[in-house]
Amino acid sequence: MEEQKRGISVARLIDRERFYKEKALRLEKNFIFANERISALEEEVRTLTQAYEAREKEYHDVRAQFDQIKALYETLKEDYAKETANNQQLTEELLQYKNRFGTDADRNALDEKVKGFERLLNDMQREINEKDRELNHYRKRVTILEKRLKLHAATSLNEPPSVDADFIQRSAVEAIAYMDYALIDREPRAMVRGNLTIENKGSKALSTPYICFRFNPGDAAILKGRIKTWETVETEINDRDHWEWVYLDNDWAKEAKERGELWIAPTAPFAILPGERVELNDWQIPIERRFYEHLTVEVFVFFEKNDYRIKGVNKIALNF
Repeated sequence: MEEQKRGISVARLIDRERFYKEKALRLEKNFIFANERISALEEEVRTLTQAYEAREKEYHDVRAQFDQIKALYETLKEDYAKETANNQQLTEELLQYKNRFGTDADRNALDEKVKGFERLLNDMQREINEKDRELNHYRKRVTILEKRLKLHAATSLNEPPSVDADFIQRSAVEAIAYMDYALIDREPRAMVRGNLTIENKGSKALSTPYICFRFNPGDAAILKGRIKTWETVETEINDRDHWEWVYLDNDWAKEAKERGELWIAPTAPFAILPGERVELNDWQIPIERRFYEHLTVEVFVFFEKNDYRIKGVNKIALNF
């Protein structure tokens, strides 16, 4: 019976060793993959440094985040190397005791060693699982940062436009923007659901549109729907046929949000040809009725390369 128990203990230990080796191999593959992504990202950072010197401040902010994440990743890499070394040492000791099994007279001491190995393997397994979670966390953050760097050119204005500036009409450049919306009025919350259409009415192509929703009162500035944040952008290929709407999150856009202005842009640059239209569909504005007696929402569209701006032909004006 004692001999059978010892055999079961050693078999269980061998299974745990095999599981640990497979876990370590997967973690090493993840590490290699993440390291390749880091190298590729560093190359993109160097390219962006040359291409966007005019946006140096915003770029350096993003680079600072990248350096911070990379430092954390390097720490994780060192921890992984230590765990790998510990695993190698444990494996060698385990092989020694496995070779001695059946010939060593002090079987009680061998049993204690086996139990000690099992406890150590459990501890190391927990450590590996924790390192694996950390690696996944930092890989996700690196991916998000990579998206921001890739899409930097498409979603960054050089300076904040003014929605109160004069709107200049040009003969060859003309566009209109209008909202189609409906109010769902219920207690205690109301909801506005709508679509925004931007149409090129001129004879010249319009550059990438930047959209501003201005709320009054400003603290009601909440817009939901098919609009992504940097963390949720999924598009890998960004061109005229593959893009998404995303909230701008640079410094001046964050300041504008405090004034009740929400800025939105596409994740890829494109032109709106004469006669074409672009739509931002199925957005929602939730309203806590007890806080507001009235609400006004205006929309403005800016075409940076055309130096052209328009105001929506209609606005949302609600009284409760």
